[in-house]
Amino acid sequence: MIEETIVTDTFQDGLSEQGSPLENRSAEAPVPAPSTEIADAEDSLPTANEKAEEEAPVEKDFVNEPDELDPQKREFLLKRVERIERMADNYAAVEARIAQICEPLEKDPAQILLYIPHRGVESKPLMEASLAGVRCFSEDRPKIMKQVTDLFPETSWIYTGRIENTVMDELVRSSNTVFVVKRTLYLSIINLWCSYRGLTASVLFDANLSGDGSQPGVAPAYCINSAREMTHMPYLTLAGLAIDLPEDPEEAAKKLEEARKLNARIQKQFSEKCERIQAKEIMIKNFCDYEVAIEGGATILPVPWRDVIVTE
Repeated sequence: MIEETIVTDTFQDGLSEQGSPLENRSAEAPVPAPSTEIADAEDSLPTANEKAEEEAPVEKDFVNEPDELDPQKREFLLKRVERIERMADNYAAVEARIAQICEPLEKDPAQILLYIPHRGVESKPLMEASLAGVRCFSEDRPKIMKQVTDLFPETSWIYTGRIENTVMDELVRSSNTVFVVKRTLYLSIINLWCSYRGLTASVLFDANLSGDGSQPGVAPAYCINSAREMTHMPYLTLAGLAIDLPEDPEEAAKKLEEARKLNARIQKQFSEKCERIQAKEIMIKNFCDYEVAIEGGATILPVPWRDVIVTE
């Protein structure tokens, strides 16, 4: 509507400045009456508007004429939009549940990061989930990490797989990646590759709070020593800890308390000396009771695919 108004006003201004051909005729010069033959010939010629209408290409109204669209493509697009909308509703329901748990605990739900494990999920539903509002996923396969970080550069990733020089070229590609570290040795490898790429990375210690050497993860004493070493690794930030929660609510609460205390020890010893040693986050690696986890101080929670994804 705005463009039409501008065009019309410009056309009328031109007429006011130049005048119409009839208005520019001299009042003293008589206008000869056209002969009948000329008048008849003019009547038989198409007007400028009629000629423009004949020459103008016919535009198809794809909105009002759906039959013009490829039926299979139309059905595919409609189903995809429907899946994304349903995923968005499912994810919003999870966020609403988290907010409901946070309210009586006087915690900010915006401080709870939700992530969806990508393991075993194809790229198509991953892209649809991303469009539906999911902003963080976890992955443990190096080659898949390379693919997804290239395809979804704005999405955050938590990498939980193996770390070694042979795969680091595929892993260190984005500052949106958080590394869950199971061994202290991995820190120097990540820092080296980040310096090569000119990137920074956040780290979570995969904490073995039991102290049992037969269990995977970093024992509490090694978490302290690793934090000390990280003060000399300028490309790394210590975000906190990653733990598994027992199914029993009481046991889960005890483990969360141990994680909070370990984070507090790390903060007390190193945070003032090095701002990159933050140690504020507690990530839960397994599916858990959200209420127990949030009440115990967890800040990064997994969401099962089945709670969000729509495949049909």
